Amino acid sequence: MALMFDDLEANPFFNALQTKFVHKFKELQRNLWLICVPCGKSLKGLSITQDFVDYHVLKPSPFFKSHFITTDANSKGSFEIDEGTIKTPSGSVKILMEETAYNEDYKPYRILIIERPLCSSEKKVELQSVDVSNKDFILSEIECTLFLESFPGSADILKMLDKKIRVFNSSYMVLPQYLEDAAAKLRSISCSAAEEFCRLLKHTSFDLFSNKKLSAVVENYVLCHVHDKVFPVIKKYCHEEDKKLMQKLLSLYESYVTPDQLGVREPFCCQTPSAVVELASLNSRNSPSEKLNCLITTLELLNQDIEHFLFENCYPVSKDTPRLTSDDLIPLLVGVIIQARPQYLVSNLYYMQNFCWEMSSVDKYGFSLVTFQAAKEYLKCNEFDFLKPSSRKIKKELSLGELMEVAVEMQNNTKPSVEPKPAQCQSPIDHQLENVTKMIEASTRELREWTRPKDSSSFVKKKITKINAEENVGDFLSSLRQSSLGISYGKQS
Repeated sequence: MALMFDDLEANPFFNALQTKFVHKFKELQRNLWLICVPCGKSLKGLSITQDFVDYHVLKPSPFFKSHFITTDANSKGSFEIDEGTIKTPSGSVKILMEETAYNEDYKPYRILIIERPLCSSEKKVELQSVDVSNKDFILSEIECTLFLESFPGSADILKMLDKKIRVFNSSYMVLPQYLEDAAAKLRSISCSAAEEFCRLLKHTSFDLFSNKKLSAVVENYVLCHVHDKVFPVIKKYCHEEDKKLMQKLLSLYESYVTPDQLGVREPFCCQTPSAVVELASLNSRNSPSEKLNCLITTLELLNQDIEHFLFENCYPVSKDTPRLTSDDLIPLLVGVIIQARPQYLVSNLYYMQNFCWEMSSVDKYGFSLVTFQAAKEYLKCNEFDFLKPSSRKIKKELSLGELMEVAVEMQNNTKPSVEPKPAQCQSPIDHQLENVTKMIEASTRELREWTRPKDSSSFVKKKITKINAEENVGDFLSSLRQSSLGISYGKQS
């Protein structure tokens, strides 16, 4: 019988359960648990979080008949189902309809359509049009969702798109040897949906976004929903390269390698804490476009750190003030990578190169990806056996106080620049300190379990000679077509 009160296929909670929380969905199918699906109207303004899902996927109580408990770690909630209602601590919730579904073994489990949620979501979301006037691309999953939902008549397109995503997550086999096939499949899904949205726009007055930017939003929406399925396979595919690179980074890090040892010119030998903190968050991003945006933000912050250092040491600006060129960029970036030690750098770069199609074709994003690929290859191809003794000392760790200071500076952006930029040219830094700290702590714990750093003497010898920076870095960069990073970096004449 067709659902009279609510269409499950269009229900935000049920869709999120099958896409964003697919592991929970498979678990409840195996255990034949009960699903309570709030009707669509009652979900307006609510964010579907993990806690919210746990409160609406119930299992039988081991103590009382007709009682059910929540499936969170501590089973915090307990409910009684009696005569078409669910009794909660805040009152009774009416059951509008009951459906029976079947798992892969053809065993039945129950789905209850209820009039309102069993608990209130901890996080509210303003359901209004996303402000895109100052954005190149919409990046976060919630921004993409709200933006696509803002089109009149978009419900059917999103419904079909979500169905394709569910099918991919539940039945498509992603294998390390066939990642190109998975990329082609996802690109086909994204392009098909983007074409539907573009056709829809032809009959509206909505003109804030070009077709290319709209395609980027759809692409990011799709890849946010399949990230947990695809990225673990990429990590498996790049495991050996990631492991070797991380061991080298740890060895260089433990050897206190400084910028001047890598061939950075003396005027640019300084700490780059903002860039290090930003790059350290790379692995916490959940789509290729978000990761690519992290790369360009790292380069922008690296430029800002250098500008601040020059401002403090070379002010007032004159024609003799040194300018940062592309020949300086690679060794500087290598130093940032050594300090940040981002996990799965090879996997992340592979992910961006092969699963990000719209943003990577834009000049600044494409150049950022090429620059990081060059830095990665520079790290891989050099054993760093002949580094000159450092004339400087670099701090291996940022203290908690220093980390807080860097995060606040990144938020407020109060330091002066050599050449002040218009507000619209400055990249927005909206990462919260709590997220950065948690990410760094989690990354450090996993690193200790995953790799065992070798004796640094295998990479850096006590008796070492001076490296010819121009020969190593210059020859390496000769393969790159562009000679500078554009506006942010002045070409030395």
